[in-house]
Amino acid sequence: MRRNKKKSTRARASPAGDAQGQHPVTVESGRGLSPHGRVRRKTQAQNEVILTHVGATNEGYERVHGGWGYGSRNDDGDQLLQAATTFNLAVENTWFQKRPEHLITYKSGNHATQIDYFLIKRSKLVCVKNCKVLPGEALVTQHRLLLMDITISYKYLRRRNRLSPKIRWRMLESDEYAGRFREIMIENIFEMKDMKEKSANDCWDEMANSLRKTAKAVLGESKGKGIIDKDTWWWNENVQRELKEKKNTFKKWQLERGNESEKQARKNEYRECKKKATKAVAIARSDAQLEKKERKILSMSDV
Repeated sequence: MRRNKKKSTRARASPAGDAQGQHPVTVESGRGLSPHGRVRRKTQAQNEVILTHVGATNEGYERVHGGWGYGSRNDDGDQLLQAATTFNLAVENTWFQKRPEHLITYKSGNHATQIDYFLIKRSKLVCVKNCKVLPGEALVTQHRLLLMDITISYKYLRRRNRLSPKIRWRMLESDEYAGRFREIMIENIFEMKDMKEKSANDCWDEMANSLRKTAKAVLGESKGKGIIDKDTWWWNENVQRELKEKKNTFKKWQLERGNESEKQARKNEYRECKKKATKAVAIARSDAQLEKKERKILSMSDV
């Protein structure tokens, strides 16, 4: 487990909640040190790389350990639990009863351990609905994917971007609309007052306002709907089928317990499915982008 390397000057002066009476005072806890000493101890701990095992039981750490871990606790695990107690955190992996395969985060051959954890504030425990490991999904080499399901309450603010209505000038291509527009504009020009005493800008403004008013009455306006700015959904049935096949072959490879030749065959099968899935995704995405460009060109030509 790698701690965050960013230095911080914020530290608690004492453990939160009832953590003070839960464990005997140790040198590692930081109690008895000055505030500056606790900050220095905290920043030093942030730069350390530790291999932590919190163990299957929660003896002595009932507040931060749920009692459903894996394996045996080591010294680094004790330090992690002490730190969690000090900062009022909880080791989320240990609060849900799971099968061993859903607890193991690192597996290499016959060696299986739980070394990856989620630490959250105890006040947020009610937001977590599930926490488990996916045995068939590899995050990095020999490390399994650890997932945590949380519920977050939020208020959705619906905001709609609207365009200002635009005159449908393209309707002038129709002889019927063009004729009506011409007739009304000629009448308006005759009705205009004498412009000899007006400046060029005033004359232009009066003529432009008359043109716009007549065009709105004859040609009409667009409704000014919001801009649709969404990517094309390119996840078609072919892509779904190829990705599902890739996932199934990966699980078969991971669960293979036979000899090396059978395991290698499963691995080769997975690689072939992976190539097919990558190709299917690339083709579908390219077709979707091309279709999006064509729609954009057509929409521009209608303006």
